[in-house]
Amino acid sequence: MLKSPPPTRLTARLFFPKSHENKKLPIVLYFNGSGFYSRSALGPEYSNHLADIANQSNVLAVSVEYSKFPARHPPACYEEALTSLDWIALHASGHGPEPWLNNHVNLQRVFVARNSAGTNITHYVVSKVGKQDIRKV
Repeated sequence: MLKSPPPTRLTARLFFPKSHENKKLPIVLYFNGSGFYSRSALGPEYSNHLADIANQSNVLAVSVEYSKFPARHPPACYEEALTSLDWIALHASGHGPEPWLNNHVNLQRVFVARNSAGTNITHYVVSKVGKQDIRKV
């Protein structure tokens, strides 16, 4: 079995809508397509797409840059996806490490979206979450 080197950190890009009332926003956690080895969540294709989602839906959109093959082998991308959801869940009590997330996001309205390879990752994440109450971080 191939082993992946440990990640140095998980990267995500956050997209706030251009304008919103002073109420907490739903959050959309987004996993991009790439065939597990190409396109970046930080590239213009996905950045423009997520900015549109945030603006048109009035949500905070989070685009996760998961590790690609061959630099890191699956299941690294799946574990990173769970880690990104864990980071959001840390704020469920309203006392998470990121004050802006505590102050601006309605954590009763968390959505997971995807395309292409991100569909497979999303399926993995929601099936894991569905089998446990909240993952321990």
